[in-house]
Amino acid sequence: MEQQPTSQQAELLRRQLTQLAASLRPFPAFWGMTTIQAVELDPPGPGWADRGCVVVTPQGEICLLDLIGIPGAPGLADQDHVEEFQELDLPPEEYAAYARAAIAVLTAELDRRG
Repeated sequence: MEQQPTSQQAELLRRQLTQLAASLRPFPAFWGMTTIQAVELDPPGPGWADRGCVVVTPQGEICLLDLIGIPGAPGLADQDHVEEFQELDLPPEEYAAYARAAIAVLTAELDRRG
């Protein structure tokens, strides 16, 4: 039987994630958008609640990203967007799962960059 992560373990992962995110400059753009720096995280496993668009930010925070459409300049971009980041208050086991996923994605990006 696997033990659930404790708040101490989640805090250790938080520190690791913060350091890793800080070392990744420039931080990746969200879906190729030049105005948003964030990396989307997939739900950690089957049966996890759909929280919406969960991302890791350049500060190493795990947040919910909400893109709000607003009217843009007529012509090329009839619609623009405003992004809102909302830090998620997750229990230690959920935070640990998202943090591990974020660490894996950011480590792969660092490896890709050489």
